[in-house]
Amino acid sequence: MNKESINQLALTTRRTVIKNSPAILTGMGVLGVFTTVYAAVDATPKAMQILEERRAEELDANEEFSDFTKWEMFKEVWKCYIPTFISGAVTITAIVSANSVNQRRNAALIGLYSLSENALKEYKNKVVEIIGEKKGQEIKDGIAKDRILKNPVRDTEIINTGHGDTLCYDVLAGRYFRSDIEHIRRSLNEASRKLMTEMFMSVNDVYSELDLPSNGLGGLVGWNIDDGLIEPEFSSQLTENDIPCLVLDFTMMPRTMK
Repeated sequence: MNKESINQLALTTRRTVIKNSPAILTGMGVLGVFTTVYAAVDATPKAMQILEERRAEELDANEEFSDFTKWEMFKEVWKCYIPTFISGAVTITAIVSANSVNQRRNAALIGLYSLSENALKEYKNKVVEIIGEKKGQEIKDGIAKDRILKNPVRDTEIINTGHGDTLCYDVLAGRYFRSDIEHIRRSLNEASRKLMTEMFMSVNDVYSELDLPSNGLGGLVGWNIDDGLIEPEFSSQLTENDIPCLVLDFTMMPRTMK
């Protein structure tokens, strides 16, 4: 193996370790817990034997001797627990480091998400500014139509909210439900009212207002009051079977809590 191959292997290994460092550190933490417990269990009989021998020596030298204090016991046996202390320290370091790496990565992802969201917002505004509101709406309608065709209503369950018979499509969750546009408007107005007092409304909170089931990631993202109120964007489309369908989208997409 030549020098270039060795350097490439070292670089690949380094990248792999960095990429998987949270999992590696977590694994080390789990292993460290068992190692620490084993080291403590292994050291205890040795420590007890040392204490018994020291008690016997003290009784031989002083018949009035009763027992060691806790501090005296510690001084007698602490060396037995050195492997336990080391293993515990390594375990704590691994767990704290894994958490630190995850926090830094999450912070970076949130930052990138915010940059991407701002760039998309600027792009959408500029497109509307250049081509006009009418053409901009045509583009939005075309995107809504594509979403309907890519997710045919015949292939999915239709959720019945009990608030109307209009077929609706939820862009965020990619699902169909039956409701009424006025009920949707009232529900989102109520969600916006709560947003003004609670400062953050998760997607699942909004779904609750719409009488829709919660979504797996809906508890992690939502709308911040700093970004404005929860404003829907509606588009009327036809399914592949020419059934009228109301597409529900949002002017401001949900994000993580600030």
